[in-house]
Amino acid sequence: MKRIFEKFEKISDKIRWGTGTAIGSYAPIINELAENRSLLSVFSNGRLGMKFSWFANNENEKKFRDKFKELLNQYAEELEIPENFREIELRFEAEEWLPQADGILKAFEELRK
Repeated sequence: MKRIFEKFEKISDKIRWGTGTAIGSYAPIINELAENRSLLSVFSNGRLGMKFSWFANNENEKKFRDKFKELLNQYAEELEIPENFREIELRFEAEEWLPQADGILKAFEELRK
C-alpha cells in the first residue's frame, strides 16, 4: 500500500486526503481533469473506490472518464468494470484490486498523455 501511495504521489498533481474519522482515504488529483475531485480513492481498510459517475459535467470530464476505463481494460484486465460504469461508483476489496495495482497505476499515469 505504501508503494502504491508513493507512486500516486509522483504521477498526480496532488493528493487530497479524505475526511473520514474511522476509515481514512486519499485521492490522487489530476488538475487538468478536476482540481478537487479524483476518479479514484484508496481507503485505509484496503478498499479502492472508482467514481466514474462523478465525471459527467462536461466533455473534458467525460473524455477523461472514458479514457480511464479504456486504459484500465488494457492494463488491469482482471478488474471487473461493468458496462454501466458511467452511472455508478465502484468499490473493490483489496484482494480484487491489489493484484491489478500496477495496471491501475499505469492507466492513471497514461491519462496525462
